[in-house]
Order: sequence, then C-alpha cells, then structure tokens
Amino acid sequence: MSVEIFGPKGYDFQYLNSLLVALEYLNKDEVEIYIEKKNGEDAQITFSREEIKYIIDIQVKNRSEDIDLQSFADWISHFESRSVSNCLLNKLDKNDTRYVVFISDARSKDDVSLFVDEEAIHTELSVGFSNEYLDKIKETIKNCYSDSNSKSISRRTFLESFIDGISNNNLRSILKKAKLRERYTEVYSTEKIRYLLNKKFYIPQGKTDDVIIELLDKIRHSRGTDISITTDLIHIIDKYSGKIVLNRNGNYIKRIERELCGRILSTNNVLLLTGVSFCGKSYLAKDIAQDYLENGYNVERVGELYGDGGAISFIRHRGIEDRLLIFEDPFGQVETKNDAMNIFNELRNLIRESKSNRKIIITSRKDILLDTTSKKTISECSIDSHCWIDLTLDSSEKMIELWESYYGDSAESKKLCDDVTKWLQETEKTSSLQLGHIANIYSAKKELRDLIALETVDIISTARIDSNDLAGIIERRGSAASKIFVALGLSCNTYKTVTLNDLAFILSECEKKPGIYKDKKECIEITLDDYLEDNKYSNYPKYDFDYKLNNEYKSELKYLNQHGYIQIDNVKRIMFVHPIYHFATQLLFKKQFIDVLEQKEVTDLVEKTLSSLSINANLCTLIMLENLYKEKPDGELRKLILTGLDSIFPSVRDKVIMFFDRRISDLDESEQNKFVDVLMYGQSIDNDGIGWYDGIPYFNISERRRLSYRDWLRNEISNGEVDSLLRKIVGGIEISSEEMWNLLNIRNSGVIELNILEKALTYDESFIRGKAIRLIFENYAFEFEKVDEYLNSYEHPEIIYSLFRGALNSWLRYSSESKKKILDYFKSSINIMSVAIRTKKLLENFEDEHSGESINWSEVEEKDKIELWNVWHEIFVEFLNKFPSRYVTMNEPHMVSVTEHSLEYIKDEEKVIELSIAWFNWLDRYLQYNLPHDYGMSVAQYLLDGTGKKSDYRVDIFETMLTTEKTSFITSNIKVFVDYWNDLSDKEKRIVLNLYKSTRKDISWIKAVSLSRKITPYEIQVEILGEIIDEKSISDVVDILIQKGLLEKCLNIHCGYPQPLWWNGYHHNNYKLWDAVIVEVLKRNELNRAFDIALREVIDLLYNYNDKRISNINDVYEQDLLKIPDKRKLVFERLLHVTVSHNQCNKKLWDLLLQYSSQEEIEFYFNKIVEDIELVQYWQIGYGDLFALFDSSIIFEKIYPNLEVDNLIKDLGENTLTLYKMINDSKNTFEGFRDKELSASSQKVNEEEILKRNAELEKLKASFLVSITKIYKDSQPRLFLSNEFVKGVMKKMEITSSELEDLIEKNRVRLIEITRDLRQKYDDHYDLIDWVN
Repeated sequence: MSVEIFGPKGYDFQYLNSLLVALEYLNKDEVEIYIEKKNGEDAQITFSREEIKYIIDIQVKNRSEDIDLQSFADWISHFESRSVSNCLLNKLDKNDTRYVVFISDARSKDDVSLFVDEEAIHTELSVGFSNEYLDKIKETIKNCYSDSNSKSISRRTFLESFIDGISNNNLRSILKKAKLRERYTEVYSTEKIRYLLNKKFYIPQGKTDDVIIELLDKIRHSRGTDISITTDLIHIIDKYSGKIVLNRNGNYIKRIERELCGRILSTNNVLLLTGVSFCGKSYLAKDIAQDYLENGYNVERVGELYGDGGAISFIRHRGIEDRLLIFEDPFGQVETKNDAMNIFNELRNLIRESKSNRKIIITSRKDILLDTTSKKTISECSIDSHCWIDLTLDSSEKMIELWESYYGDSAESKKLCDDVTKWLQETEKTSSLQLGHIANIYSAKKELRDLIALETVDIISTARIDSNDLAGIIERRGSAASKIFVALGLSCNTYKTVTLNDLAFILSECEKKPGIYKDKKECIEITLDDYLEDNKYSNYPKYDFDYKLNNEYKSELKYLNQHGYIQIDNVKRIMFVHPIYHFATQLLFKKQFIDVLEQKEVTDLVEKTLSSLSINANLCTLIMLENLYKEKPDGELRKLILTGLDSIFPSVRDKVIMFFDRRISDLDESEQNKFVDVLMYGQSIDNDGIGWYDGIPYFNISERRRLSYRDWLRNEISNGEVDSLLRKIVGGIEISSEEMWNLLNIRNSGVIELNILEKALTYDESFIRGKAIRLIFENYAFEFEKVDEYLNSYEHPEIIYSLFRGALNSWLRYSSESKKKILDYFKSSINIMSVAIRTKKLLENFEDEHSGESINWSEVEEKDKIELWNVWHEIFVEFLNKFPSRYVTMNEPHMVSVTEHSLEYIKDEEKVIELSIAWFNWLDRYLQYNLPHDYGMSVAQYLLDGTGKKSDYRVDIFETMLTTEKTSFITSNIKVFVDYWNDLSDKEKRIVLNLYKSTRKDISWIKAVSLSRKITPYEIQVEILGEIIDEKSISDVVDILIQKGLLEKCLNIHCGYPQPLWWNGYHHNNYKLWDAVIVEVLKRNELNRAFDIALREVIDLLYNYNDKRISNINDVYEQDLLKIPDKRKLVFERLLHVTVSHNQCNKKLWDLLLQYSSQEEIEFYFNKIVEDIELVQYWQIGYGDLFALFDSSIIFEKIYPNLEVDNLIKDLGENTLTLYKMINDSKNTFEGFRDKELSASSQKVNEEEILKRNAELEKLKASFLVSITKIYKDSQPRLFLSNEFVKGVMKKMEITSSELEDLIEKNRVRLIEITRDLRQKYDDHYDLIDWVN
C-alpha cells in the first residue's frame, strides 16, 4: 500500500519529510513540533537536553535540478515573510543551540557537498571550511535577493552589512549548524518512516501505511496554527503500537548468553534461566521474547501457574496462533512458596506440552530453586533433559557497558563506576554488580550529580535491594538466626572460609581471647640450640575447649545451606555463595550496630571474632568494620578496628595499618602513639618476631627466640623441596604462606618465575607480597612495556617500599618512561606516613653498603653511581617535604653523613639548593614537635659545602636562613656562616653583619654564638663588641663582655648549658679563650649566674679527673674556691649535684672540701646529704658504696647517726656479732678439750658445755632474725650499706632466711625507685631568657 497524495503539489513531499524528522525527535525531552509556524520555516522542532533548549528549523525543497551554492545561499538567507532584518542566517548567529536542516530530493553539486550530513541534526558538522571557501560563500550570499523591488534591496543591503561585519570564524560556526539531506525522494523518505514506526515505535509492518496516512493528515491540518502537534502524533502512534516486551533503547545491553539461549529455545522450545537475584534473568527472557513478538508470537508474562491468567491456561489455549510464555519466579520471588515442589512437578508436565508454537521460558532465583528441590547444585535441578542456565554475572564488562548507557562515559561517570568496581574487588573479591542492580541504582538516582553525592557503600546498598530483602527474612526468623547470620558475615565471605570449630568459638560464651596478645615481653631470651625448633608449635595459642554449635544454631546453619546462601565443604569450611548474600549480613550488622539496644551484643560478637584463631574471620570482620566506618566514622568502631593491632596474625595487623595509615588524624593521641610504635618497632619477619604454625604466620608471643647452630649452616629449603613446591603451584595446588615464604627466600631467588611471584602477590601477608613485588621489580619489571598496573597507591607500605627497593636494584635497566612512573609513584606515596617511616632507614643510610637496606655499591660502576644518587636526591627531597615530624624523629647523624656523602656525586648546585630548601622546611616543621641536635640543623653547612663560593645559587635560601624566627635554627646557621666566612660573598657578609644590628629578641644569643666560634672574624668582633679582643688580656675581655651584656650567654654557649645548647653543637669550640674566661670569672667575687656556669664547668672537669684542659685547675679549686666561705657553699652544692648525677666518684674533691670547711659547715653538708642519701649513694654502688666518697669515720659519725633505722640495724648487728663471737669463742675452747685426755665425768661436762653454747648461738640467731625481720617490715633502712651489712651478719652467723632475703631485695628495689623521683630535685635545667622556641 502506498501513501496517498493530497493537496497542492509539493506540500505532500514537505509534510512527508517534516514527519520523518518529527519521528526522529519524538522521544526527546520536552519536544514540541510545529508545522509552518508563523515567521518560521516549513517545520520547527524544539526539545531540551540537560536543561538546554534546542531549536531545529526544517526546510524541505522539492526540485528537479541539482543544488548549487547559490541555491543553498538563498535557503540559508531566508527571511521571515515581512522582515528585512531577520533571516535564518542571523537567527543561527544569535542562538548557539539553533540548527537548520535542508531536505531535498535533488543531489548537491560539489561546492555544496560539504553540508551533506546524515548525523543527528542538533550536532555540528565535522568538516572544516577554509577561508577561501568562506569568502566564496560570502560573495554568494551577497548575490541573494537580486530583484529591484524595495524589499529585495533592503534584504540584500542587510545581508551585505551582516556579511561584511562578521568574521570568518563566526561564519564558520554558523555554517557548521546547517545540514543538507540530499536525494530524499518520496519513496526513500516513506521507507525511512516505515522503518522508524516499526522498529522504534513497534507498529506492525502491516499497519505502518495506515499510520502514515493518519500522521500526515494531522500534519496537514496543523499547518500555520502555531500549536505543537507532539501530543497528537504520540496519541496516533500509541493507538497502533504493539505490546513491547523489551524496549531496546540506548540502555539496551546484549548478554553474551543471548545467542546460546536463543538457540536452546528455538531447538528445545523450553529455556530455563536461573541465577542470583537481579542477575538479568527476566531481562534476557524479555530480550529473546521481543524477537518472537516481532515475528508474530503472542508473548505473555505470568507469575502464577493456575487461573485464567496463569501459565497453564496460556499454553493450553485452543487457538492456533504462536505463543511464548515467560513464567517468572514460579517457586517464589522472595521466599520459597509452601507448595513449591508441587509447582515444580506441574511445570514438568507443562514443559512436556511445549512445541514450536508453544514455547516456554522459566526464570527462578538460584537460592529458591535449590531450596525447592533440596539440591546442592544447579546441575542437579534439571527438568527432564532441560538444564538451567546460570546467568549470575562475574565479569564487570557488561556492568560497565550498562552503567555508561545510563550515566554516560564522562570522566566523572567512569570514575564513579571505577570506585564501585574497586569497592567490590577490595571488599568482596568480585568485580561486578548484577545488571538489575545497575537498573536499581538508575531508578533511585537518575542524575549523575545526585549519585556522586553518595558514598560508595550507599550506592552498593541502593543497588542490592535484594540483600535488604534477605536481611529482613533472616531477622524475622529470630535472634538465633540473626546472630549466626551476622557471625558468618563477620567471619567469612565468598572467597574466605571459616571452620565450624572457629564459628563455634565465636558464638560461645568463652571470655578468653587466644588471638589477641597485649602483654608483650621487653626482654628477649636468645636460645643457642634447637630446643625451640623441636617445639616450634608450643607457643601457638589454642582454644581451651572443643567448642560445638548448639542445636538452634545448627538448625539455622542448615537453613542457610539448604537455601544456597552458604556452602559447607567436606572439611566443614563455610563460605557464602554470592556477594549479594554476604552483603545482606553487612546490612543486618549495620542495623544492629546503630541500634542502642542491640549494639552491645553485636560489639561483643565482633570482639569475639577478632580474638578467634581464624585469620579469615579476623580479616572479614575488619572489612565489615572498615566499610561501616567509611560510611560513618564512629569512636566505638575505631576502637574495634584498632584491636587488630594486637592480633597475633601479621595480615590482620597489616590491614589495620593500611586502613588508618591515611586516617591517622582520626585517632586520639594515645592511639596515634600506639599506631606509630607498631609501625616502627613491631615484631616482623626480620627480627624472628614471627613464628609459623601449620603454614600460618603468627607473632611470636614468647619471650624466647630461637638462634640455633643449624640456622647458621642452613637458611633455606633444599632443591627437592623447591621442586616440590613448584610442581604444586603449576598443578593449581595452593601452598601455605610458610611454603611461599620459604620459596621466595631461596638463595637464587632470581630464577623464580614471574607467574609464581604474581601468585605470591595474592597472599594476605604484607611481608610475602613485599618480597614478591621486590623480586618482580628487581628481575622482571624492567622488561614490561608498562608498569602501571603494579603502582597501587592504596597498597600496604611494605609493598610500596619493596617495589621501589626492587626497582632500585635494577634501576639502570629500566626505560626512562618506567623510571619516571616509578619515581612519581613512590614520591606521591611518601606522603603516607607508614611509607615514609619504612623508607627512612634507606634514605638515612644510602651510602652505607653494610646497612641492611642499602645498595651493594661495590658492584656499581662509578659512572652509574651518579644516577642512583640523583634518584636518592629526588626521593629525599620529597621525603623531607612530607616527613611526619609529629610522629617520627630522624637519625640526625646518619642524615648528615648521607647528605655530605651525596655531594661526591651530586655536583649540580641547583639540586643542592633544592635539597637545602627541603631540609630547611623540614626543620621548620620538625621544631614544632622535637628538639633537633646540631646534626639535624646543619643544613647551612651542607649548603655551603655544596655551593662553595658560588653564592649566586643560594641568594634566596641564604637570606631565608637568617630570617627564621627560632633561635636554635638561626644560631645553628650563623655558626656555620661564621666558620665559612671566607667562602661568603661580600653581599652575604653584609647580610650577616646587618643581622647583628637587628632588634630581634634573641639577638644577644646570635652574638654569643658568633663570638664563641674557634675563629671569629675581625669584622664580626668589631660589629658586636666595637673592637677586636684577640690581643686583649683576659681581664679586659671579661670586662668588655660584661659591658656588652654578653658574658653569661657566651659562657652558656661555650659550656653547652643548659639545653638545647649542648644539642645544638655550639659548645667548646675555642678552649684557649673561653677556659681562660672561666678561670677569670671564678677568681672574681661576683657570685652571679656567670659564676655558676663557670663553676659547673670546672667541677665537672675535676670530678671526671680531667685536670689537663685547664692547666692550673687544681689551684683554682683550692685557692680561688675552697678558701672563700661563700664560694665554698656553692662548691658543695655543685659537688653534691655532680655526685648524684654522674656515674663516677671522686673522694679527693670531697676530702679537700671537708678539709677547708668548718665543723658547722660540715654538719650542714651532711644534713643535706642525708636528706637525699638514696640518690647520693646510688652511683657509688659499683665503686665501694659510700666509702668511695667519704672516710669510714665520716660515714659512721656523720651519716649513720642521722639515719635512725640504719643506725639501729648497725648497732643491732654489731652487738649481736660481738655476743656471737664471745659465745662461739667459748664453744671453740670447749671443743678444743675433745682432743685432750679427760676423765669420763670431765668429758661429759665438756660436751654439756658445748651443747649449751650451741643452744645459746641458735637462740641468738633466732633473736637477731626476728628483730631484723621486724625492722625491715616496719620501717626499712635507707642505705644500701645496711642491706649489705645485714647480709654480712647473716653470712657470719650462718643464718638463712628466704623471708629476710626477700625483704632485703624489696628494700633494694625500693631505694632505686626512690631515686627516680629525687632526680627531679637535682635537675638544674632552666629556661633561657630571650630564647625563641
């Protein structure tokens, strides 16, 4: 049937093509269609896209001759009917989203062919227009309207003005919005309309011509009305449109299984589809059914078996028409129906009735199908010879395709999709949501911007409304079902199993925590034998009981297994069948955790799981906790996660480290300190802190460590063992963590193949993955075309570090591109605190070939060392810029050593400046939390060593170093600049000299440091003191310093007292000058702070037997100090201080002091000494106790009388020993008569006397023991001497008493503990005035 033509000639063609364009745009948002709108073209279409309104003008040209450029110019210059200033050309110019299409049955000439385009009208042409072509068009447009009437003249004038005033670029933009559709004949356009009506609007082919007539009639009668006909056109189409089973629109996804399933249905007339919920069963069924619908089949979707609208009624209908039945979820949608098995049997009968004109597609959720049939696998659920096709999606390819069909392929869309995929991979070890899940997301959030606002876990939750359903089902089954379901979710997932034994412990009431250790031993015993090798499992904790599940839990476990949510293998290991089911546990856990009434119970369950001896359970629990924490950080969640730091399993600790490494600011101070301690000092595979149990690594909680002779002789597995492990891996057999670790550590590790190292990367333990990645980048990665896939910034710090370290060993073999990528990756990772900590030792010891982390420099050629040192430089600069100063300190001596060594290879002054700036900035931050020593603040020395006299390079950093506010920092810089004075430029010298004129608060300290250098340049002496003092007498020097107010501070600097002056390294640079100043100060009678500093220095020297540095120091002590009473008192105080603070003794100094002191002074001294006798005696224990300081007469006359308990013990002991000696001597006398000839009676009397004396001795010993024990119990002595004295008495009297010995030991410990508090009393530190911290 052909379309009948009505109306004036040409109008039919115009309406036909207007209809064609209208059908192309009818499905757009807010579309409006106008025919011959007033002041418009033949037709106009408007629509909106992303809140932008588009206008399409349509001109239809029915002509016989070819379209030349002048005709095209006439069309695009078309004016409104009565206008001389508003044409199509300037309308396109004014509106960026206005387009025009010219449709003609003629063909275009070459000079117009650039405009021919069949793409969407509202897009710009892709071709380009040369300036020459544009000039030609301009001239052609000016030739339009050549008639001589006034309207034509006005229009031509307007066009000439418009064209002359427009640039070529502007005209180019206008013309790109004009398109030409050529050779659109009546037949061609009609066929295109038929195609659109059939394929786009599902109108049967036999009815398309009728629809065309109605549509054209509506268009014809709407011309010139300025009323949109959109609604009318849609109404006509809806009237004829068939029942669409699946609208294959822009979101259509073709399943890879479609061809197979189509063939099965075509051949067998039956198709059985299953899988997890939302996997796309119904979608694929409808997709296949749509083909049958378009081929004349009557397609019906049903959900019931019986009734008029049921499956049986539809299939058994008497009609002869072709029918296709889609029977969805016959056994239940959410839960299994009670009569599911009956339905299953009825379906078998119905299927047997299928034939070519009665085809059946059945869909069912996999878990419900398994529950209905009481089978364990889908393959066992077949109906006759018909097998179920499992559509569960495992690959992300189709998911991404559907995602982009909904949300587009913009960078934001792709990133969000990647985030979802990454969450699935990291959390569930799967890569895809089901297709129905993506549709769920789109149904809830159609706009990408709304979706971006959600957390990733919220997007997953939105997708998996089926998980919500399952969580609700379990919750309704009761508390036991909920508890075991959550316990399973915490302890296993779709790729990690939990044993029944571990699950039983988790659900038990046991309060013990075998998987947690907190009481770490500080003292480690090293065992030089094989005892621990033979008993290596003895330290691994065990459950104290063989736990079993109660009957209620067993019943719920059986329910979960029967429904296919979990599976239990032959060795009683449990895992979830699909992530959807496991995600339901997370939803239920979240609900219970935020419920105040249920939180305690679920928290206890978490703690129990983390204390179990299942690594998998620990890791799965952390995954769930971390996901919930990411969604909403919570203090209780944080504490639970941090429990993993105390786990006995390294992989558990690793997971906690990776999680909080980038969230350390979430932790409070104590948590941060613990976290850093674990990073820096935790047990590791390198310090024998990790043991093995049945292939599983665990932290060795014993205080014993094995170091057997066998270890020294054999530190790797045999060749036979290596071959055996390799065969296992090739055969697909999993090897334990211990076996993999042993394999990675064979002596010739370079022969381990890449696929084995890749396998090692899948292990949970970071030390295994770290070793593997190091070997990959040491032996293989330099041959990779791209290394990007390994550069994961979210890996464990050990892996990130090991990757770089391995690459460094083969650095010279890498391409420039790979080197840059590795360097950029590692530099960006340095920002992670744990990576910085892990890298610190390498960077600090880079030059040390004997360091465990360093490069084997002996094997590197000199020319190649330069490149490696430049790598170090690049990393070290980044390291300093991002150093976590708040938590970690630098090994400053090593830092200085490595930077100075680097100057042998890094000669580029700009690089020296770069490192100096990084060092300077590091110090600025470091000083906020730490007090660096002189090493750490020697950046100025590095700067000058690296730049020498090339001052132009260091202009900015030099000035910056002298403007820093912190006194420690600026004085550390100024001391270097003074020492390197001859290397400074004149400008730099002026900057330094001008500094001394500043009004800084700490300027006197800057001057004091400058004057205390070994050589202070004359210019500086004159600037600070007004004169040169090198040739002055010491007396004059002291007077000048006093006059300038610098004496005290100069002595502070020279003596390095108080801190941080010693740490800053200014001290003792010019002994000749400043020791002479010290003697001069002590000779004078000005007893001020300067005198105290000088006295402290001299007493320290004398007490440590250093009388060589100051030649007349002994004379100064006796003549200038001890002979003057006021000074003598100060000497006593200083001598007492040094006695209690130095591990040294010097009896001579005390003897001289006592010799020059009066009795009154001596009484004063010892009253003070007795006050703190515990501390006075402490350092003398190894030198003879108090006898190392004082004569015995002084001890017994001046100290003991002032110590009541000690004196009592001394008197009791001495008196008891005197009496003991008398009785014992008498006994010995009687015993001497035994050798003589005595009468029997005399012999008897003699023996009786001996017995009597023995009894007296025993009585005396008992009396002493009772008395001395009571003293120790009631009021303990204060002298170590008293303890030793009592032990001596016991030895002489042959007394043994474990009770008394214990009391003496406890008193010894008590005395030591007392000294800890007393030390504060003798802390002579004081804050420096005008010192800026």
